[in-house]
Amino acid sequence: MFRAARAVLFSMRFKERRYFVIGIILERLSRDGKLESKYINDFRAATSSREDVDYRYIYSLDTATYLVNTAEEFLERMKKLIKL
Repeated sequence: MFRAARAVLFSMRFKERRYFVIGIILERLSRDGKLESKYINDFRAATSSREDVDYRYIYSLDTATYLVNTAEEFLERMKKLIKL
């Protein structure tokens, strides 16, 4: 999801590597009516889950399954956003 969101930023001529800033740009796109808020929430949930795994060793099969499905949908939406 991070890479898909970064691709959107690159298409807007932004070059950013931090999850926090990418979230802010996604919020701006939502505010401008170009992106549904669901995708911001999905991005934040994925970021939080990644931090849980990387730093707190918290993970589950249910969360992983949910995030794979969410990531597929997120990727398709980011592809559409780039085409605009």
